[in-house]
Amino acid sequence: MKRKGISPLLAAVILVALTISVAFIINATISGMVQKQAATAEETAQVSGALLQVDLNSLACSVNESGDYTILQMALRLVGTTKPAKGLSVVMKDANATLLTYENTDITIKPGTTLVEINFTSAAAQGEISYLAVSTMNPPIPATYDSKTYGKIVECKKE
Repeated sequence: MKRKGISPLLAAVILVALTISVAFIINATISGMVQKQAATAEETAQVSGALLQVDLNSLACSVNESGDYTILQMALRLVGTTKPAKGLSVVMKDANATLLTYENTDITIKPGTTLVEINFTSAAAQGEISYLAVSTMNPPIPATYDSKTYGKIVECKKE
């Protein structure tokens, strides 16, 4: 009995078809990975040059009459990006070295100038503020000011 095998021409066609299919699958996978990396790089580039500034001339600080909490008003400027930043964290130190902290994950800081009013309910600031740190949360873009470098930042007065 004679055994029949696969013809060499048919084997070559199947081999070429498999090679092309594998190459197509690998190409599609690599293209998808490169596109994701390019999108991530573009997003990072849009934020990496971002700068958060506090307009020190816009700062106003007051303590309520009963001395329970402090209200800080300021103008924030987000430059170097077209995307808004989410969340805000603020830390300031008063004349008695009391640290007042504030965090809000819901606030959005848009490119350009955003006016913000913050209520520090944890304590009342007293006197001159010697340190002010403001940062967005997502992405984190910090701005830090101290009285040694910038002179008088702002003074908190009772209403």
